[in-house]
Amino acid sequence: MKKLILIAAMAWFILTVLYFTVWRARISDDLTSDEPPFNSITLPLRSLKGDNGAGGNVWIEVVDSKGCSFTFIFMYDDKTNGYKTVYYVTPVPPGVIESRAVPLANPDRARAIALTWLRQNENRNENLEQVLNYLSGYHHSILRRSLNWIRYGVVEPIINPPD
Repeated sequence: MKKLILIAAMAWFILTVLYFTVWRARISDDLTSDEPPFNSITLPLRSLKGDNGAGGNVWIEVVDSKGCSFTFIFMYDDKTNGYKTVYYVTPVPPGVIESRAVPLANPDRARAIALTWLRQNENRNENLEQVLNYLSGYHHSILRRSLNWIRYGVVEPIINPPD
């Protein structure tokens, strides 16, 4: 009986690990069931840019295969130490100076999609690497800073927002 319980526990553990590493982490190429503007993005992406700003906020700009540009701003929240608000910056018609930022209904899904795009990007530069670090939550990792130093020759400061 103990052997059966041990086998069941091991099987449950293996299935749980597989779920979190494979199935849950995958983002389908079909974004049609997601909220706007994701449902209008056509994959594969032509380009992906991004950078981090004041207070730990990050932004990414993607250009889909049709040439449409989409900009997303991930606002860092000091209270939760995470990105609980994501804005989509709407395109502006010619002659209009101000753009409009629309909050997305599902920021966790937006973050998961952005992380997938960042991880799949083969031409990731230093800025995109930092955006990936911030959105992943391991921006303070000494190992990550060391790898960035080896890869890009850049030494990141020890104190780097978000805290």
